[in-house]
Amino acid sequence: MGCDEKNLYLAFICSESAPGKMRRIHTHIEERDSAIYNDDCVEIFINPFNVPGSGVFHFAVNSCGLIYDAVKGDTSYDSGIKVAAKLTPPGWSAEIVIPFADLGVVPRGAEVIRINLGRERQAPPREFSTLKAGSGGFHSPDRFVSFRPVTMRTRQAVSPVSFYSFGSLDTPLLVFGNTNPKDKTSYKVRIETLDARHKTVRRFTLKTKPGVTSRFEYRLLGKKKASAVRYTVLPPSGKGMPIYSNVFTFPVSSVGKAQAMMVDRPLFKTLLSREKLPDFGAIGLQWTFGVGIDGYMNLFARQCGMPYSGREASRNYKEAGTAMLINSTMIDFANKNARCLEFKTPLVVMPRGERYEYPAGLQHNLYVLPSVQKVYLEKTKYLAGKPNVKMLIFGDEMAEYCEQEVINFFRKMPEHPELKAIHERIKKEYGNGKYGIPSSIEESDSLAWIAYRRFLNDELVKLYRKTVETAKKINPRLIIVSDDPVGNQSKLYSFSEWKEFCDIVTHQLYPRKNPDIDSFGFMTRYLRDLSGVENVWPVPHVEEYGASFTPLEVLCKLSAAYRNGATGFNFYFDDSPGRRTRKKYMIHEMFGAPDRYATNINALKLIAKMPRPAFPEADCAVFSGTDSLRAIPGLMLRRPPAHDMYLHGYLGYGAGVWYKFINEKTMKKLNRFKFIATAECEYISQEAFNALRKYVADGGTLLLLNANGLRSTPEGRSLLSERSKFTGILNIAENNSSREIKFKNLQLPLGRSWKLTPAPAARVIAKTNDNLPGIVEHRFGRGRVITLAGNPCIGKFAGNKNWKQYFLKFAEECKAKTLCDMWRLELPRSIIPAVKTFPGSCITNNFVYWQSYKPLQPNNTNISGSYTLAPAPDYGKDHSAGANAFGTGKLTDRPKAVLGFSAAERKSAWTDWALGWKTDKPITISCKWNKKVPVSCVKLFVDGVWCDAVISINGKEYKFPCPAGFNADNLAVKEVRMQLPSPVNADALKITISGNKELLCISEMEIWSQK
Repeated sequence: MGCDEKNLYLAFICSESAPGKMRRIHTHIEERDSAIYNDDCVEIFINPFNVPGSGVFHFAVNSCGLIYDAVKGDTSYDSGIKVAAKLTPPGWSAEIVIPFADLGVVPRGAEVIRINLGRERQAPPREFSTLKAGSGGFHSPDRFVSFRPVTMRTRQAVSPVSFYSFGSLDTPLLVFGNTNPKDKTSYKVRIETLDARHKTVRRFTLKTKPGVTSRFEYRLLGKKKASAVRYTVLPPSGKGMPIYSNVFTFPVSSVGKAQAMMVDRPLFKTLLSREKLPDFGAIGLQWTFGVGIDGYMNLFARQCGMPYSGREASRNYKEAGTAMLINSTMIDFANKNARCLEFKTPLVVMPRGERYEYPAGLQHNLYVLPSVQKVYLEKTKYLAGKPNVKMLIFGDEMAEYCEQEVINFFRKMPEHPELKAIHERIKKEYGNGKYGIPSSIEESDSLAWIAYRRFLNDELVKLYRKTVETAKKINPRLIIVSDDPVGNQSKLYSFSEWKEFCDIVTHQLYPRKNPDIDSFGFMTRYLRDLSGVENVWPVPHVEEYGASFTPLEVLCKLSAAYRNGATGFNFYFDDSPGRRTRKKYMIHEMFGAPDRYATNINALKLIAKMPRPAFPEADCAVFSGTDSLRAIPGLMLRRPPAHDMYLHGYLGYGAGVWYKFINEKTMKKLNRFKFIATAECEYISQEAFNALRKYVADGGTLLLLNANGLRSTPEGRSLLSERSKFTGILNIAENNSSREIKFKNLQLPLGRSWKLTPAPAARVIAKTNDNLPGIVEHRFGRGRVITLAGNPCIGKFAGNKNWKQYFLKFAEECKAKTLCDMWRLELPRSIIPAVKTFPGSCITNNFVYWQSYKPLQPNNTNISGSYTLAPAPDYGKDHSAGANAFGTGKLTDRPKAVLGFSAAERKSAWTDWALGWKTDKPITISCKWNKKVPVSCVKLFVDGVWCDAVISINGKEYKFPCPAGFNADNLAVKEVRMQLPSPVNADALKITISGNKELLCISEMEIWSQK
């Protein structure tokens, strides 16, 4: 463990005797903040508050480099943590960097912080290691130790006063004392509570008592809410220069806040055009997992006592207007077993070979290898000629996995002729004779990544062209759908070529859980603008994957994509957390979250029948340098860029300007833009740099948000001299002292900042709090370049009102149209289904209604009762051979069954939850309960062969013949509803089912009373 002036550094080396048994459930970047701590992982707990009940900063990192970060349990907290994790036989290691600023304070020697480090090893026998022995779990205060972050720069001048606690907003408590116990001096300590603008709200003057630790419970009263504490150590006299001063900022909790951006005064129909969307034979896509696979789904339905029919599931796809997205291995099954051909449910297929079809040692993700491409193209031929295939999708996260696996395989097989040839080709054509395939995924040289990713982009584009040519020869009417990249800004694709061969482009959308971040709208706009493809069907990950959204939040997320160009959606409705844990597994949104599922499908249907939005012409732009993105070290699956996403928020929801993304390949007619803003621009081609200079010289305005941008070509040639003449900035150096820019009446907060040295001709139009240049304007030709001393496009400033105001004022000054109504476009909330109500009460106490993956029990009573069976089941034993209490017997245990280990995933057996008979004798279920109630209905959830039934109650018999055609689908779990002609007041009843020699399975029984 170590530190410098900005960061805390930690390294873990985890020995592992059974690497094959390591738990790596979470592998995908979109699972950030999932239960990473259930994997083999390391955990970090930091408590700078140091007061009881204040909570801690909690970080977890697994062996795949996936991150969990939270403060006080609030996972909407996104730190700037950086991670490098890798398997290092015999074990794995993790290197972690945590910015001190994300902990509320950048320590300079006076701060004593509490910390605990832990490791979880999940393979049996499980081991949990921690920094210190003690009681309780990793978060227990007993296990924390104190540490004082001191850098080399401050080691010789540690403050004479140490601060052991800053308290929290709930418990404002300062604990301090002399650093050296032998120091007999009493120092003055000044405490100031600060508001959001760092203006003093309250001030207190204290002093240390030698040999004693002082506790001071300060007050947060006042009209302005305190957000930070400034603590200053003064000489004993209280006069003269401060000996030490620093600021601790309280983290702001967003628990209870919306997880999606809500727009003010939403509009809908008034913002639509008259242009209809094209008819592709489907209005959206659904990735297909369990739904339609009868045997697998039958086990699920038996466990949960839930009606399911493969025939109805396939019909649901068709009625929703969606095509079923599958891979090569599922094509015949989908057409026949899932009945897609019967219902004419269109298929969208993905070429993917079986493992045995690839050359020895290789796999399908190595798309740039000729031998792998051969298999891919053969699969394309096979699929394009299959019946019912309407669309071809290139693949899923092809660029991301290809990037990773080419590196991994070349490291394992350096002499493989195809890999070796690629390595030499990259060096010759892209890497200036130096850079080929990176030596590892930890490669830190930006130029190596640029060369490698340029090659991958070009080769994948060539493959896509060949794929379309191959498919169209067989089926000219085939609709072509793009690759489906991971849900962050790509560090590889330029996207500009996709218009040549794609009818529809798709892209995953990352589910940020922050009402100030529009990740869905940003990525949709980015894809639409750079690809130039009019039809964008992104994958909105609003299901139970990286977040759990309410139906209203789902609607707002979909609306964000729609207002930025989405014309349909590509849904992934799998219950991923359930599949990973093998527990509480509901397989699909239509079962676990019918409220969300209906909202999604209703939105899709509405968009399909409405004309396109009447988007205004963009009069400003964001230059996003593709090569600058390619230069970011680390895999796309692990370290995503984000500056452009935050800039999207400022321009769209702050200034309300209608802007367009441009990159090196789309820099046309720049003079139409009132201004161009750029944050991702450190590496830029000479041609693109010249285009920006010409744009400014001709009268344009360039807003340079990254002062260190425009510094090099992708080949490594310095542009610093040309940049200085262009921007009017002679020198740039890192600066740790500036906290904010003072611009007119705005205080603009800064994170990482730069010390700018303006040229004599440049004009400083705003300064920082320490009187350094904050915003510099330089005239170039007839236009100007405006450079900021700090980049506001970072997570901690997302939604910042002052920065929003700055961008609004800047856009107005540039004469761009602001506050465009299109930013208020929202799908009507009337498409959200009404909350369901159920008449009556379930006296067997086992009714469950699912809403947003929460098993609700709104209609159960507190009546106690039991049932007995005759004869005993042939399959599965009930808990008792005699009476089984409601809620414990397998016919009434649904509330437990739905939370149990999954039978569909073979982690339990269906006989753990349901019972089966093969008998030609009648089956009786005799029920009784502790008080008379008006019984109105009995429901049984069954599959197999059902026959006639009789209900005996209060001495009367009610016959219920088997409905015609009921047994046509033997694998379906169906509801048998036996409704009495009128309620019967009773405390017992008997159900008699006619026997047969075929299997009859009963999953669940419900007895309903009229309220």
